Amino acid sequence: MEIFTLNGNNLSTMGQIGSMPNLRILRLADNPWLCDCRLRWMKKFISNSYLFARNTRCNRPAHLHSHTLESIDEMAMKCSGIEKRAARSCRDASVCPSVCTCTETTVDCRDRGLTHIPANLPLTTTELRLEQNQISYIPPKAFYNLHHLKRL
Repeated sequence: MEIFTLNGNNLSTMGQIGSMPNLRILRLADNPWLCDCRLRWMKKFISNSYLFARNTRCNRPAHLHSHTLESIDEMAMKCSGIEKRAARSCRDASVCPSVCTCTETTVDCRDRGLTHIPANLPLTTTELRLEQNQISYIPPKAFYNLHHLKRL
């Protein structure tokens, strides 16, 4: 794909897009973007290429309204509350999943009847216990952000 156009939709957030080595043009303008931690990847993507999405503007939060995504400081892109818990890719999210028990750097989700890997695992996790569940599928990059994970 060389041209990816999503102008004029009602998008407020968007998950990270995969590798598109042939992409020349990315159009994301005229959407009510919520410029929080979930769009940090997009800011980096736009900043690292001179051909992409120069007119992508934030709609929310209020202090970033009308600023271009390219012009804002990445550290201003924060999540809190529900947004933070929902933001699997949010770098500063470190809330223990409600179905698990967390101590120090261990997340214990054993025997909880889980059918999927819990979202929003603390980034400091070194041990993740998922035994005795009904997990049948592990999505790609499920543990991508868990750089300290030593035992699964």
